[in-house]
Amino acid sequence: MPSFNKEDKIRHTKGSEYIVKAVPNEDHRLESSNEPFYAYKEVDSEKVWYRAAKEMEDGRFTLVS
Repeated sequence: MPSFNKEDKIRHTKGSEYIVKAVPNEDHRLESSNEPFYAYKEVDSEKVWYRAAKEMEDGRFTLVS
């Protein structure tokens, strides 16, 4: 089960904040590694990032309450 849910607001350890747009599942995989991924959007821009689930869940991102 993913650590974050769709539309959760998260913060990177460097301080930037993002909104989760997609959570890992068996149908969506990174092409380069075949790993499940998260898609997340910067709060103050339209830039979307994709990161392997294991990297998102290793402590560098935290849920913003």
